[in-house]
Amino acid sequence: MANETFIKGNQVVFSIWDTDAYEPMACITSSSISESLEIDEIETKCDPGNIVKTPGSYSYEITSDGIYIDESVDTGLQSHGKLKALLRAKTKITWKMATGITSPTAEYGYGYITALDLTGEAGSNATFSITISGTGAIVSVDPNA
Repeated sequence: MANETFIKGNQVVFSIWDTDAYEPMACITSSSISESLEIDEIETKCDPGNIVKTPGSYSYEITSDGIYIDESVDTGLQSHGKLKALLRAKTKITWKMATGITSPTAEYGYGYITALDLTGEAGSNATFSITISGTGAIVSVDPNA
């Protein structure tokens, strides 16, 4: 195919709502969103021997990896310390994924931080990884607008 417009990974930015604005997750090196749909299967007497499949529950999960930063210096970013506080308080978060494309320019949703890891390997930058389990639908209209 010709004339494709490729989106670079650094154009996909995840942010979390913090009081009055979306703050990007600090120094993220990678992030992904995984959506899935469960399939319900049933066999009825109307169609014996055949399995009828229907859509079941929809779910999604966001994962990101980033560099651990000194939050006393780099304020205004969602790094390990702020994310840890949200996890421990069991806070439902509002997230935003800027896509780098024209329409929609972003998607939004709610979720809970279900995992947060901190890794400090000798001789390397300390890193963190986060998992957000989505709740509700993903929408293209900012719920905080």
